[in-house]
Amino acid sequence: MGLLDFLSAGKRMEEIKMALVGKHVFENLINPDQKSRVITLSNQRFSEGTSPSDKRTMDDLDLRVRFVFLALAMAELKIDHGLKGFQWTYVKNPFMVQTYDEKLWDATADMLKKKYGLDIGL
Repeated sequence: MGLLDFLSAGKRMEEIKMALVGKHVFENLINPDQKSRVITLSNQRFSEGTSPSDKRTMDDLDLRVRFVFLALAMAELKIDHGLKGFQWTYVKNPFMVQTYDEKLWDATADMLKKKYGLDIGL
């Protein structure tokens, strides 16, 4: 791990937490209308962030990226994640999470398991 990787690890872990917590919260939403609003808003934000020539849909995205978009939508809709001490955070470029090292994903998942008892994997 180089110095730049070390210095940016905290920010990257926060973005990974958004994907993992986003997955956990989205999969545990009970209200179908709420789930539908999250999907609609995340699709809208995805469309706004891509060029009109990009024909991909949310279903075409890497799961890690998809769950960041869903997490951002849930944050915007003010859906409570129920995790004490965790805050939804803005992820400037959700597509970057798919480039992060697997060890960083594992370390972040381990941290969430220790802190919140969540066993989340992608």
